[in-house]
Amino acid sequence: MDNSTDNSYPGQNFLISYLKKQSTVTYRGFLTSYRNNIITLLSSYPDKTDLDNIWANNFLNEVKKIFMDKEIFKTLNDKLILERVQHKKFFQIYWMQLIKEYNYKNISPNLLYCYDILCELKNKPYSYLFYKYTDNSDYFKYSRDPIDLFTINSRLENNEYSDIDEFENDIRLIFHNCFTNNNEESEIYYLDFKKQKLDCYTKIANDIALVYNDIIAGNIISFKKILKKTLISRSRMSLLTANEPVLQAIVELLLPLEFRVPELCLIMNNTAKKGHGKFGFVDVFVLGNKTKRNYVCLELKYISLVGLLKNINGKQSKIPSANNLRELDEIIENEDEESLLRRQYTHYVKETNEYKQTTIGEILNNGISQLKKYMNTIAKGKANNSEGLCDERVKVTNSDSNKLIGFIIIAIGFHRIIWKSINEMQINYRYDKIK
Repeated sequence: MDNSTDNSYPGQNFLISYLKKQSTVTYRGFLTSYRNNIITLLSSYPDKTDLDNIWANNFLNEVKKIFMDKEIFKTLNDKLILERVQHKKFFQIYWMQLIKEYNYKNISPNLLYCYDILCELKNKPYSYLFYKYTDNSDYFKYSRDPIDLFTINSRLENNEYSDIDEFENDIRLIFHNCFTNNNEESEIYYLDFKKQKLDCYTKIANDIALVYNDIIAGNIISFKKILKKTLISRSRMSLLTANEPVLQAIVELLLPLEFRVPELCLIMNNTAKKGHGKFGFVDVFVLGNKTKRNYVCLELKYISLVGLLKNINGKQSKIPSANNLRELDEIIENEDEESLLRRQYTHYVKETNEYKQTTIGEILNNGISQLKKYMNTIAKGKANNSEGLCDERVKVTNSDSNKLIGFIIIAIGFHRIIWKSINEMQINYRYDKIK
């Protein structure tokens, strides 16, 4: 929406205050001075692609009202035009960072990785062809399920996706609609998807296939490599907000949808009450395929760099900046594992409403013990009034001997990943995802 044509608009008071108080006014100066105020207003703009033009128009409209002298207005107008030309990169980065910070505060944590993927797609050449379709576009005549990047962005911002699978389906739908609704000679087909996005999409698909085949064979090296590559591609700012739900979302996207079961439900203790140890949940359960009936349990842990800087009271000498965290991230990347495992880590325990201090080594050992319990429970087959697998998404049948493999994966910041394997088990069950 273009708020410049309204009598009033969100943030008008900030702008008027700036123009009246400052002896020397510039558009860039206003944006810099009121950055934190402006970020709180972004929810008022469903379409955030034209924010710079909207606020530049707002700036000139208020200048015209406050400075009645036509010469003053002309001078400031010329200055703004020159400013936007000379500092074009500044304004691009300013709005990009503002929007990203807004989304990190408002998008559900387990969907933040989806937002990073969307940003990467929108930065691709020719992405404008897929950003927003007009109502009178032929696209709506020929598509049963029309979708564009603007719609996906809005759904993310409004937390309309319940999980990453729904986001993934919408992204796949864009590719599907492109090839279904456009012939090979069209600009939208040839320039963008066929030449660029298809290559990118094929590479992603190949990476996922490689990771999957290696994992069910008991080899996690390629998975670790691609996971690290994905993590370090994230912004410095996201080091402040990254957590286990974010890690879980990333890991799920690195595995084929048809062979992954996130948060597999188990009955750990049939005599216990709900909430007191009755249920357990495997972070990611990877199913084997027709040629290799191996099954893999992944236990995921994320060590926040902020938690490495806290003391037992949950306090810090100062709030770390994104740059501080990135420096620590790079130090930890090359730290020997023995020293790393001795590092103190403080995290908040919701159940007891207090901070708890532990070490990375203790988290690793506890995770290994937990994973062993999960694997022993899965090996019992389906839960029928006893311990075992209890998940409506997975069918359990008797089978010849198959392998059950376990890995615990700990991401410490973005540059360091440590992992341990659990002794594989022989099981007499087969697990299939119910479609």
